[in-house]
Amino acid sequence: MEISPDFHFDQVHLGDRHSHEYPLSEELHQSFMALFGDTNPLHADKEFAQKAGFQGPVIHGGILHGLLSHFIGRVFPGRQALLLGADVRYHAPSYPGDSVEIETVVAQRIEGERALILHLTIRNLTQCGVVARGKITVGFTRLKP
Repeated sequence: MEISPDFHFDQVHLGDRHSHEYPLSEELHQSFMALFGDTNPLHADKEFAQKAGFQGPVIHGGILHGLLSHFIGRVFPGRQALLLGADVRYHAPSYPGDSVEIETVVAQRIEGERALILHLTIRNLTQCGVVARGKITVGFTRLKP
């Protein structure tokens, strides 16, 4: 998963588009549940999830937010970026074993604050659909020489 570009604020332009694919492994799913103790049966119990209308246990939204954090810090914009806010709306579930693609498009530059507004789309590449859409606010740190 390690990627490490280093975009500077002045290198980013309106309309810039970046994406990265992430596998949603069973190991990732189990590790999240163990780390945070969220064993809600929609996420942990296949029979319960199926009775609720899903194919099986659903990936936690927190996992997708964690991948979004990786994306901002290691894919785009990179090391100088700080995730300031995320307004994410989920439209469809993802499951262990699926792969998702996170894509952002630069929608706004806020010069005085050295910040960006990014439009976010998370696509499930396995299920062929949009999982989530949202708006992300990212700030740029000022590195000392």
